[in-house]
Amino acid sequence: AQKPPDLSGYWGPGRAATPDPEIVKRLPPNTVVLRDAGAVEFPSGEYGGLRVKPAALAAAKRWKAEDDMSISRVCLPPSIVYAMQGPFPMEIHQGTELIVLKLEYYDMVRIVFMDGRRHPDKVPHSKVGHSIGRWEGNTLVVDTVKISASTITNNGLDHSDAVHVVERFWLGPDGRTLFGL
Repeated sequence: AQKPPDLSGYWGPGRAATPDPEIVKRLPPNTVVLRDAGAVEFPSGEYGGLRVKPAALAAAKRWKAEDDMSISRVCLPPSIVYAMQGPFPMEIHQGTELIVLKLEYYDMVRIVFMDGRRHPDKVPHSKVGHSIGRWEGNTLVVDTVKISASTITNNGLDHSDAVHVVERFWLGPDGRTLFGL
């Protein structure tokens, strides 16, 4: 078996690269790649290519920026669905049984279990959810469930606590650039 690449290290933000077409071809049907520019926020009514269900769209249309500027909401951390889009660095600690992703954004810490376990039935929801991972060649695939309801974008579009996120991370040809999809 091929040894997986070592993703350990401190990774700065970057938004100039386009997804690897070979990885995109292997994505399951109906996968949506959120086209978020990170630091640049979406305007009202733009949801990054997501196919939004009617109830979520209606709620997003009712949303006002002032609603999130209250003392009770302004410092609430988002879920990883939004946080992983941000223009903030992260640090990866890679072991054989688990990988730790430390995000600068809200000091979020994600544990990715790499020991072959499945998602347990009884895990509380949290902003980072429960993550299991596997290697597909040189690509780290992270499967996350049990994420608390939160925002997807900065403009009123939220996700429920039933969201299921699958991410892929790989090193670029230079071995010094981390890509994620």
